[in-house]
Amino acid sequence: MGGILGVGTSLFLIIAALSVRERPEFQGRPPLPPYQGWRGTLRNPHFRPLLIAFTCSAIAGAIPATLVIYVSVYIIGTPPWWTATVPACLPTWSYYLLVYFASGICSLPVWNWIASRVGKKARGGISIVLAVIVSVACWGLAPGAIGYFTCILILGGIAFGNYLALPASIVADLIDYDEARTGRRREASYFAIWAFATKLGNAITGFAALQVLEHVGYVPGVPQTELVKTWMLGMYSWFPAAFYLLSGWALLRFRFSQADLEAVQKQLGRV
Repeated sequence: MGGILGVGTSLFLIIAALSVRERPEFQGRPPLPPYQGWRGTLRNPHFRPLLIAFTCSAIAGAIPATLVIYVSVYIIGTPPWWTATVPACLPTWSYYLLVYFASGICSLPVWNWIASRVGKKARGGISIVLAVIVSVACWGLAPGAIGYFTCILILGGIAFGNYLALPASIVADLIDYDEARTGRRREASYFAIWAFATKLGNAITGFAALQVLEHVGYVPGVPQTELVKTWMLGMYSWFPAAFYLLSGWALLRFRFSQADLEAVQKQLGRV
């Protein structure tokens, strides 16, 4: 698996490097020292609340991503009818991941339509409300609840679909705003800071979740105690819900509107 993923990733990076060209109007601009670029990026008043919002959402999503296999194995389990009717190549946890990611991908056109009607900020707010509801609903998971969990994962995947495209789209808008304000293009700084913050939140949160399970008595490969199951479900449901709410609070402080973007595009002569 490591070899296939490594070769596949390298292939796509090589294709991107050979095929993507810098836009002519951006060529020949003087380079910007990295630290100066990062400081200038963080001075953007619209970027700071957005960074907090998406970092909180990344932290919220890290726990379910880490614990979904644990929940499927130790809380929901595999009922006898599944073993008797479903091929062994599709264990329950693999089915859950397939449902989740397929729902996210299929929801992209819907999210794009919503953004065209209500704007990107409102679209983000809708997805956060949906993510909170889904997270809280996970507290009701019980042994054998495959159908219930499937419905949760479909809705959760739809909420996840919003985060496949929305963050990068809004960051791109803020890059244009920064250029109109300062005359500089700082794509590298914006996307580097955003990617670092969200991935750091993912890594630390996922690691912490496993440490908590070990602390409360998790033992792999055996039935878990009620204490471990309670902590597992609590981290899978209430913890993400809390951080999605924090994400929503930060998003409320984001003031860059569609009208602001149109004004920026006109200033830059791109409309």
